[in-house]
Amino acid sequence: LKQKAILNIKDYPWSFSLSDLPDDHENISLHYRDRVSDDLDSEKAEDGNLILSVHKPEFQKCPEPELSFELWLEPGWNDFRLEASVIASMPGKETDEETGEPIPVLFADDPDRETQYQQWLEKRKVWVERQLLTARTRGLFTDLYRLYFELKRESETEEMIAANGFLRDRNNAEICHPVLTHRVSIDYDPDANTVFVRDTEIPSDLYSVVFQIMDDINLGEVNVLSEDLKKNDYHPLDRNETPGFLKVLVHQLSSDSVYSETGIPANWERSSRLLLYLNPCFIVRKRLDGTLKAIEQIIENVQQTEKCPAQSGILSAAGYRNYRRTQEKNPLTNSLQPLAARASIFCCRSRRIKNS
Repeated sequence: LKQKAILNIKDYPWSFSLSDLPDDHENISLHYRDRVSDDLDSEKAEDGNLILSVHKPEFQKCPEPELSFELWLEPGWNDFRLEASVIASMPGKETDEETGEPIPVLFADDPDRETQYQQWLEKRKVWVERQLLTARTRGLFTDLYRLYFELKRESETEEMIAANGFLRDRNNAEICHPVLTHRVSIDYDPDANTVFVRDTEIPSDLYSVVFQIMDDINLGEVNVLSEDLKKNDYHPLDRNETPGFLKVLVHQLSSDSVYSETGIPANWERSSRLLLYLNPCFIVRKRLDGTLKAIEQIIENVQQTEKCPAQSGILSAAGYRNYRRTQEKNPLTNSLQPLAARASIFCCRSRRIKNS
């Protein structure tokens, strides 16, 4: 019960929003999991289970400057992270008769040199933009490369998921978490130096932990939504049918809710308690153990049957007493203990009703 129930995406060790994907079509390929008609199923099958591929690009050399101004360039001209500039003046070959000092030559004294420099700057500008894009792509590749070996090493305890449908609650500012999740896998081809994120056959799931934490929502509708999800297996990266499912979800949870397909509306808290917005992303997280699922099933069973499963007796008795003892001193907000306590209360109430 000490496993932390994460309510905010920032608390995961790694996450990445697809809206931040570099616009690098040469090295990055993204395949959404849109549900299509039967006529297009064969075309989709040809793509297999590939969702994302990221190839590591190489940096390009800076365009060579003309000889007319090369010696005038300040150091760092071939570094895309720095601005290019020239020396305003330098000592000339002629000397001042009175002082004997070299007469300075201004860079702007030669119009042709100035013109060639400006033309080179335009070429360099294009090069800089390309290198900045390359740097972003390499940064994403480095992350995925590291995660490939990390998940390979920690395959029993960590996983990568695709997720969508971010839920916000005006009554709990900590909540900012996607509600629809789907496990994906990651692969690496060292010959092509490319990392791949692939879909899996594991069904999508609702992150119902966040619902259990919230008060005054239609928690019973989560069961109905879960059945719909089991039947239709909505994918977080499906742009056709999943948005409709998520829209229904938030409206079922509360009448005081709003749905957005274009990010976070300004001042949404003034008119609604709940907000659900689309933001497809990838997350690396600890695998949820069986305790969480067991607690959720206890709560659902008690709600539906008003009976407490026999195997939860120890949990309910001890958990209820502990909850009553510590709720004032140590508010249970960001762990699985609130769920255990809630299950305990349900079970104890159920037993009292049955005994009476």
